[in-house]
Amino acid sequence: MMHRHLSDERIQAYLDGALAPEEARVVEARVRSCARCRSIFEAWESLFEELGELPALGPAPG
Repeated sequence: MMHRHLSDERIQAYLDGALAPEEARVVEARVRSCARCRSIFEAWESLFEELGELPALGPAPG
């Protein structure tokens, strides 16, 4: 059986909290069972954490 890896879009939606609970469970199970998906997930998770630490920017002057 061929496994499909998680797409970047699906991982991002998961990290944004935009997936339905059932879909989120599928992502979690896939991350636990697939080293490649876990690696990609962890990279996105790290990026989301880093972006969350950036200061908020206001509108440009002018």
